[in-house]
Amino acid sequence: MTTETKVPDTRTPVAERGSKPEDLKKADLHTLLEEMVRYDASDLHLKCGSPPALRLNGVLRKTALSPLEPGDTVRMTEQMMPSQFKEIPHIGSMDFSYAIPGVARYRVNVFHQRSNLSIVIRRVSIDIPKFDDLNLPDPIIRFAELERGIVLVTGVTGSGKSTTLASIINKINQTRNAHIVTIEDPIEFLYKDDRCLINQQELGVDFESFDD
Repeated sequence: MTTETKVPDTRTPVAERGSKPEDLKKADLHTLLEEMVRYDASDLHLKCGSPPALRLNGVLRKTALSPLEPGDTVRMTEQMMPSQFKEIPHIGSMDFSYAIPGVARYRVNVFHQRSNLSIVIRRVSIDIPKFDDLNLPDPIIRFAELERGIVLVTGVTGSGKSTTLASIINKINQTRNAHIVTIEDPIEFLYKDDRCLINQQELGVDFESFDD
């Protein structure tokens, strides 16, 4: 279960605050990502032909910034993507993580639409929620005690899959002496070794494909 913070009506995105046209150029990628944190937005949508849009409390709100041009989304993708990804024109879709030190971490999805690149960026919580605070049913709590087997955690986007898995891993980290290896696309939560030794691997950064 996740909790949303309601943003007061006086807190509106960049371009709804009456920004002047000459100021709009200053809303570069990092400015937009910082705006996500400022307004507690969950997602940032960047599409050619439309202004940047922020998702606030589940509602998509377009800013009054200038519509993005094809070169804008290419430039932003190049700014964020790992060095291993070089062939932007040839990718169909790719996911990776991005971070601004001291600000936030993000999960980035880049894909083609109408021969242009579109970007959806989700802000990732830095703090791993406590297992007990999620009010998970008892069968899920017991996953942290399993010694072997396969556990599938499924659900629609935004249903809490990543949060649930992170809480389970963190519970194991706090209660058992074990070696944990995660294979992620992309890495979202960052774990600190407690009783466990945790190694996290990200697709496209630490390994090339799931076939490796």
